[in-house]
Amino acid sequence: MGLKDPVLRAAAGIDPALEPALSAQEEVVFSIPEFTTGFKSIGFPSLDGPVTIRYATVADTLAIERAMGPLAGFVAEAIASLQILITKAPASWWKAPEKGGKIPTLDLGRLPDVEAILDLYRAYSRWRADFRSGGAGS
Repeated sequence: MGLKDPVLRAAAGIDPALEPALSAQEEVVFSIPEFTTGFKSIGFPSLDGPVTIRYATVADTLAIERAMGPLAGFVAEAIASLQILITKAPASWWKAPEKGGKIPTLDLGRLPDVEAILDLYRAYSRWRADFRSGGAGS
């Protein structure tokens, strides 16, 4: 990645001799941690499978707040967060691409087991808190 613009480099005080070390560090800094778990729905086994949720960036957090709109509360936060942060989920969680589109869309709104979805969000929240405190999630 690296900062290439000479004006920005000067403003940031980046010494060209440090570039290789900074580039290596940048890769570590910008690799977003992920939480992966097995999702299990007692009533709806077609929803079962591995789910991967990435750690929220600042842009993700803003998108989550936008997605919640005027809604408040745990359910709104959980669904908006998972809708934005899930990177991998069972095939039954996705909606076919719109006409002409090539990318399927995650569609949590049509999943019937809200309790299991909320349990997934609680597990992710525990992992995120543990990660932030330097625990085993990191």
